[in-house]
Amino acid sequence: MNAAALTKPYAVQHLAAELSSYSVDVALITETHFKSKHTVDVFAVPGYVLYRRHRIGRRGGGVARYIRTTTPSQSIWTYSADDAKYELLWVRVCDTFVGVLYHPPRPQYSSDSLLDYIEGCVD
Repeated sequence: MNAAALTKPYAVQHLAAELSSYSVDVALITETHFKSKHTVDVFAVPGYVLYRRHRIGRRGGGVARYIRTTTPSQSIWTYSADDAKYELLWVRVCDTFVGVLYHPPRPQYSSDSLLDYIEGCVD
């Protein structure tokens, strides 16, 4: 889902209603607009664990993942050559790795470097 800012008024409440009404186990969100100053509590959704990665040095962007608390064995996985310029967040759920990526319209990197980075993560 492209949220176009979970920081806007009532956006988290709307998201919580969507997650509940559709019985979503894992939600991948792009363009959260979260910043490091935003506490996790402000964007918490009851019954879900929030994992997030915000954009550094620019406005907008950012990715997040909401996973139902009853989902077993979930943790963030970080690539050994992690690079914060890519808005990519990996979470391991049981034996599956799921990534959420936001590739903005005007990135500060080439598409080829992004593809190389993703390939490195997968390897």
